[in-house]
Amino acid sequence: MNICCQVAYDGTRYAGWQKQPNVATVQGTIENCLTRLFKKYTPIQGAGRTDAGVHARCQYFTFALPSFFPREKLITALNSLLPPDIVVYSEKEVSPLFDVRRDARLRWYRYCFYYAPLPDPFERRYTFWIKPPFNWDAVENAISYFRGENDFSAFRSSRCSAHRGLIKVEHARLWREGNHIFFDIKARSFLHHMVRISAGTLWEVGRGAFSPASIPEILASRDRDKAGKTLEPQGLFLMDIRYNKGNLEGTVE
Repeated sequence: MNICCQVAYDGTRYAGWQKQPNVATVQGTIENCLTRLFKKYTPIQGAGRTDAGVHARCQYFTFALPSFFPREKLITALNSLLPPDIVVYSEKEVSPLFDVRRDARLRWYRYCFYYAPLPDPFERRYTFWIKPPFNWDAVENAISYFRGENDFSAFRSSRCSAHRGLIKVEHARLWREGNHIFFDIKARSFLHHMVRISAGTLWEVGRGAFSPASIPEILASRDRDKAGKTLEPQGLFLMDIRYNKGNLEGTVE
């Protein structure tokens, strides 16, 4: 039986999603717990790879559930073995042909800023601190250039393995709740470090290093050196994933 699970995690102490030798990863941790549960090695396939220190409110993974294990006990049993910074919230049987990565139609990422004169020690694991003065109106104007289909080659790392830089951004916006400023961006797929570099470029706009009108020039250059810094991973969250069937974010049908 092919099972798809929804999982959330605090990525602070993990070297990313993807399993790697000799370091703690989210995939590796889940696989180890499933292996203990079923008494045999149980690999999983994730919907995407988050980097070291990046968090997920909603990530999906699939695996083959052994016929002997009662499905109704899966969530409770798995969460009893997982560390408290990883929680599996739901499970659903899916077609054997379902590909949790390739069948994703929209991914939603959020970069979180903390805007205050002084940093907050309780925010440091989940936000990037920005101190005044900062031109948020200029950042709002700059975001408009990210929407639509563009070549984001200037916004990807040198380790990006994508064959081309063309990405269609379905949604990009900035919004605020008190001292928290959120940059939301949605697309079917993203280039390596694209969201963190985009957030870093917006940071440069806000502090006056770039103008909003420079964004089209950076995009056209396809030159990584023209864009802003890659912001730290702790402010980045994978928020949700939408699949082809069903019209609710975060559902697999």
